[in-house]
Amino acid sequence: MENDTLEIIESQDTNNSNNKEKKKKNKVLRAIFMIFLIMLLTATAAGGFIFGIVLGIVKTAPEIDPTNILSTLSESSVITDENGNIIEKIHDPNENREIIPLDDIPKNLRNSFLAIEDHRFEQHFGIDIQRIASSLVHNFQVGDPTAQGASTITQQLVKNLYLTNEKSLERKIKEIYLALKIERILSKNQILENYLNTIPLGQSSYGVQTAARTYFSKDAKDLTLAECAMLAGAAKSTVIYAPFSRYNMYDLENIPEEDIVGYVTIGSVQYACVFNQDSRDRQLLILDRMLELGYINEAEYNTAVNEDMRSALNPGQTKIAQISTLPMDYVKEKVIEDLMEYKSMSYKEAETYVYRGGLTITTTIDVNIQKSLEESYKNFSYYFLGSEPSGETPVGEEWRYFKWVNGEAVGCLDSQKNVLNEYGQTIFYKKENIMDEENNIYLNPDEYSYDQSGFLVISSKKFDIFSSTIDIVDCYTINEEYNFVSHILGSLNIGDNLQILEQKGTKGKFLITKDFLDKNKNIFNVGDDNVLRISKDFFYYQDNGIVQPQSAAVIMDYRTGKIKAMFGGRNIEGSRTFNRAADAARQPGSTIKPLSVYLPALNMGYSASYILEDLPRTNEAGERWPKNWFEHRSVKYWGKLTLRKSIEQSVNTNAVNMLEKIGTQAAIESLTNFGFIDTENPNSDTFISPEEDAAFNDVNLASLGLGGLTKGFSPLSMTAAYGAIANDGVYVEPIAYTKITDSKGNIILENIPKTRVVSSPEAASLMKDILRTTVTNGLSYKAKLPAEMGIEAAGKTGTTQASGDFWYVGFTPYYIGGVWVGNDNVQMKLTGDSGANANLWREIMIPVHEGLEPAKFELNKNLIPVQVCKQSGLLPTEYCSQDPRGSQVITDYFVPGTVPSKYCETHVKAEICTNSNMLKSQYCPGNLIEQRIFVTRNKTYDHSFSVQDDAYQLPQSVCTSHTQWHYDQWLNQQNEPVENNDEEIPAEGEVEEEQEN
Repeated sequence: MENDTLEIIESQDTNNSNNKEKKKKNKVLRAIFMIFLIMLLTATAAGGFIFGIVLGIVKTAPEIDPTNILSTLSESSVITDENGNIIEKIHDPNENREIIPLDDIPKNLRNSFLAIEDHRFEQHFGIDIQRIASSLVHNFQVGDPTAQGASTITQQLVKNLYLTNEKSLERKIKEIYLALKIERILSKNQILENYLNTIPLGQSSYGVQTAARTYFSKDAKDLTLAECAMLAGAAKSTVIYAPFSRYNMYDLENIPEEDIVGYVTIGSVQYACVFNQDSRDRQLLILDRMLELGYINEAEYNTAVNEDMRSALNPGQTKIAQISTLPMDYVKEKVIEDLMEYKSMSYKEAETYVYRGGLTITTTIDVNIQKSLEESYKNFSYYFLGSEPSGETPVGEEWRYFKWVNGEAVGCLDSQKNVLNEYGQTIFYKKENIMDEENNIYLNPDEYSYDQSGFLVISSKKFDIFSSTIDIVDCYTINEEYNFVSHILGSLNIGDNLQILEQKGTKGKFLITKDFLDKNKNIFNVGDDNVLRISKDFFYYQDNGIVQPQSAAVIMDYRTGKIKAMFGGRNIEGSRTFNRAADAARQPGSTIKPLSVYLPALNMGYSASYILEDLPRTNEAGERWPKNWFEHRSVKYWGKLTLRKSIEQSVNTNAVNMLEKIGTQAAIESLTNFGFIDTENPNSDTFISPEEDAAFNDVNLASLGLGGLTKGFSPLSMTAAYGAIANDGVYVEPIAYTKITDSKGNIILENIPKTRVVSSPEAASLMKDILRTTVTNGLSYKAKLPAEMGIEAAGKTGTTQASGDFWYVGFTPYYIGGVWVGNDNVQMKLTGDSGANANLWREIMIPVHEGLEPAKFELNKNLIPVQVCKQSGLLPTEYCSQDPRGSQVITDYFVPGTVPSKYCETHVKAEICTNSNMLKSQYCPGNLIEQRIFVTRNKTYDHSFSVQDDAYQLPQSVCTSHTQWHYDQWLNQQNEPVENNDEEIPAEGEVEEEQEN
């Protein structure tokens, strides 16, 4: 019983012990479970938190459409000539790209990028887990979480297209998300094609095609293996691994010559391209990797490694043709204007489209003609002067000391060789007369003072005083080529810290406040010589300056309106500079006469032989006006001249006479037809109408007849206007491009020039012939092309009254060209005359016409040749051929309906007393009376000025030198018997024989 009890007790103890153990284990299990549960809940919560963060970041990722990546990219545009040759590539300054299909990207180039950037590209799904793991280990070992990246090509594409280069977890999460998205939508080939067209590779080159052109001047499909590897190396860092670096030309002192692989011109600035050894090192690494991965074999590897990369590098030019930037800038400007007008774009939209739209713009510019024009201007001084410049006189400038002669200013220099205008005011200081060697403005003691309050008072004429600014008068230098170089000096940078004390015109006295001087103690200093020097930090100085005189030229095909060449200024550097050919409005002088006066007259029925009388006349003030170019001669007027001769000799009085006959309205209508006047939008033209300015406008004899316009016209507009004469009366609007196509070849704009009839073809043909004889017989003789070329020329010179502008606009059966020369400051005068421009035009046109067939102008078949008297313009009589100056009968051409039917009555026969050269009186002895041929003039004029043909005019007075006695004496002599001399008159031979004996 006890045993049983004992067993039961032991059994109970054992059970209790087991239960305790079990309870203990259960507690441990429960604790472990609770810990696991807590850890699980914690992990879940953390995971949820992290997941929430990731989800939040993903939601902020940009919306993308991978299916149209290439269509949304900016792509560089190109300007080509009409044969498709690239002249210039246009691109965003920061992103130059040309998109090409994957088929045009060689296998070696693809593999070069894959080998170094993502060799498991074909296996991964957008991210490379294995590469990420190895990257994490590496970065942990080096202690830099950003040391080594693990981005796949897909991730790089995402970053380049949609994200920034910021190194952050947020950007990386977005990158992974978008990479996965792209991989689901695009094929591997599509991803690779997009990548290779977007990857930045240095020198603003985006994509392999542009990079291939930038570094090797070839298409991507033509790259060698070595070149492919070098190009791929730049993907890691365009700063460190670009195949070459650009250096300024003045930073090459320590650069070995063999490292300079070429030169590029950006804008008008040239840079040297220097070989980058780091790029070479990375290229070798890539080639090693390609060999290791089996992309290339040993032979290919050895060939690539041994290729001379210095020789292979061939820097590509953005501007392919070696011409100035100005004509292409003009093309871009016109394209932008037309996109705004015809495509309703804003300026910014149009500009962006031009630079980033992948457009092909076909220009009318002929590169060969443009090069020829620019080459001619390198010899400007010689062609303009007719000889090499020498001495101290700057090229083309009037350079005489200033003085007053009969109330008119002559010369332009004061005693210190500062340049004065016609009123004696200084417009340019010689640089050393206003600036010291450090380019500070200096004032002599008599040009400044201090008042009692300590204010600086300046009285120097080196300043022009305006209401809110103080301008500094510009200065000049003369360079080694004897060119006058103007330097702009800006305003004095003193804000409103001034007070004008005295002012007459723009000169006077002003003070600078003491407070300003106290705060800006470095504005000036006064030396021991009491000369005050204003620091160069307080005004602008244009160091390089602008060569003067300036010039502009345009060459066009007048039948099509196509601009073939354009020159906008001498020695001008930089892009988007002022284009004097298209934008400078200058007084046209006598070149306006055929356009505003004589062509309208021919269209109104006047003929080329219409007589105009060059006689003294006066203006409203009673002053003798206008004066002719031969005013310096003793004979200042020529008398009767045909309309043709009046143009040939550019006679001012006759231009005004003719304008009075046709009326100013006819002149205005003609200029409107030629495009100079925009009646609908007056603000868009440079002609000043009475509605725009009632007091000072261009509706007057001086402006319309002699070209003394308020503003003037541009060389381009003048050239186009004369082109209408050459084109038999049809004006063709000048164009700089013919069409614009997009990257797919679709035509965006087709530029068909507007045309309009400005003259009857007969009148235009007649004017063309008059301008031809202006070259053969008139003032434009220097424009005649060499006889051996057999090409005729026609045109007209022009000079403004103050010699501020010289012009020549002329044409051949092939081209028309307009040439202008003048100073940017219109107050400066040129020396010589516009014949210099005719010579310059000739020298420009000779190379342009080399190799062209001989050609002459064809007269309109309707023009009728008729013999007329050039003293009356009528049919000749027998007297016309008996003129003491020789026959006055000429052959000229007439528009149908204008052929004269009347005979000359200007020539008359009269009996003259040879003693007095007056009409005979009844008392003039018969032996003094002679019959002569004269011309008559019905117009009265001031005889105090001699007229060239006065000697041939029919005398108006009867001889008063003889009386009845003189007549009777003569009559008695006639009636006296002749004495008979019986001596035999020897024969002629006998006389000679006697003399010999």
